[in-house]
Amino acid sequence: MLLILLINEVVKLHGIPKYIILDRDTKFLNHFWRSLWKKFGTNLLYISAYHPQTDGQIEVVNKTLDNLLRCFATKRPRQWDLMLPRAEFAYNSVVNHSMSKSPFEIVYDHILPYYLDLAKIPESPLSSSKGEDFAITMTKIHEEVNKKLEASNQVYK
Repeated sequence: MLLILLINEVVKLHGIPKYIILDRDTKFLNHFWRSLWKKFGTNLLYISAYHPQTDGQIEVVNKTLDNLLRCFATKRPRQWDLMLPRAEFAYNSVVNHSMSKSPFEIVYDHILPYYLDLAKIPESPLSSSKGEDFAITMTKIHEEVNKKLEASNQVYK
């Protein structure tokens, strides 16, 4: 199951990784995974788990994603897993202060288009107001999430 997820969600979008940084978790150190990465030609780099100098950035990302999921899943906390694509989109489109670019822009060298740009509202007089309602709703959600993230960041500062 995990292999299918890896292929569908990572390899399909980004290709086979050149290297993977692991924290010596036994789930990823068994014979199957080591053999798979060897066949792919992926180098495995091992770090110490919970060591701030090696996996501090990962912990920051995890904390940020945790905050995003809390914002998205406020009304239905038990369905947080359904919000992962939204959280991933939001995380990848936010500009990192230290890099002055979003993760998407760093990887793909162009800015991620927002969802409102993807669903242009037709100018036809026959069109319904559903498109406009959708655009307004998505804008409100985007603003609400930004406000919650800013408030959360102020708490961490």
